[in-house]
Amino acid sequence: MTKRKSSTATVSDTYEFPQSSREEFKKRRIAKLPASSRDTVERLKLVKAHYVTSGRDAALREKFDLFLENMFSMDGPQCDEGRIFFITGRSGAGKSRAIRHMIENTPALEPEETPYGLVKPFISVSLRGLCTMGVLGERILRAAGYPILQTLAPSQLWGSMSERLGHRHVLLVHIDETQHLIRSTPKASERRLLAEALKGVMNDKDWPVSFIVSGLPEVNTLATEDVQFERRGFFERIPRVQTSDPEQRKLVLKIIREMSKKADLASDAIVRSDMPDRIAHAAGYGYGRITQIVLAGIHQAFRSSAHEFTPDHLEDAFVAHSHARGRIEDNPFTTDNWMHLPEGSFIIDDEDEAELEDEA
Repeated sequence: MTKRKSSTATVSDTYEFPQSSREEFKKRRIAKLPASSRDTVERLKLVKAHYVTSGRDAALREKFDLFLENMFSMDGPQCDEGRIFFITGRSGAGKSRAIRHMIENTPALEPEETPYGLVKPFISVSLRGLCTMGVLGERILRAAGYPILQTLAPSQLWGSMSERLGHRHVLLVHIDETQHLIRSTPKASERRLLAEALKGVMNDKDWPVSFIVSGLPEVNTLATEDVQFERRGFFERIPRVQTSDPEQRKLVLKIIREMSKKADLASDAIVRSDMPDRIAHAAGYGYGRITQIVLAGIHQAFRSSAHEFTPDHLEDAFVAHSHARGRIEDNPFTTDNWMHLPEGSFIIDDEDEAELEDEA
């Protein structure tokens, strides 16, 4: 599609492949895989799609309902400002998946088909690497349906943000992995500008927008930049899974059982052993990492055409995923010394690698 030239136009609706077209493209690619791989892909999809609920979801839900009630009570002659919800936790805690599950179960934020097109009251952007205020503004507008046609100063982007989000009927914006933005604005003066930009969108009298910001615990430093964030803010921390607590250990067992059942695999051999404790330790006691490890083990079970999920599959998964190159003494699922291995030694993600590089 040819874009119209304009000296003043900054954003515009341009043609995009619809989601259905993208899904069809992926299906055609999958069809070219060997039959065994196609079967594994389909079974993995079913397991990945399953979300294992826990008490942390109930706690998050309760806080989110308070947030929504405040957000939706802004209308009327006493129009109030938007609200901001900080959701934090360590790497691997499963924050993004918990938020997605929560939003999917919030009818008030469901997309709505109107005579003017699809309305999305909730949009989400995920940050990676170096991210500035300008980059964040562009990503929010793109998620709202405004592709950027030319580079704008951050002040221009954020100055028109409320108006443009109002045109799209966007009520709530989720900024995920916000620590990347915090790290890209190390100076207090830069973070204050960021706080002012968010506050400006929240304070708009015609269309106040609310925010969810999620990420590592350092994200909470943003709340210290403006007293209004504390007054209008809600805060929830996603905790670690402490298997030393029998009740919390039950969550690990629940994850293993439910994911195995979805995979049509028996799991007694793992559940009745010390593997749940080893899984939690290798996952750094993070809910999200625990599900990753269980999924990786189930994947190995699929590839070996097994009918039961066993410790052998976890051993093989470690060899396939870890940075230890299969050394037995470093495998948390074979060594007797697993308690002395570093927490979170199964899968090292970008955040952990950055921390390791900093320590080096």
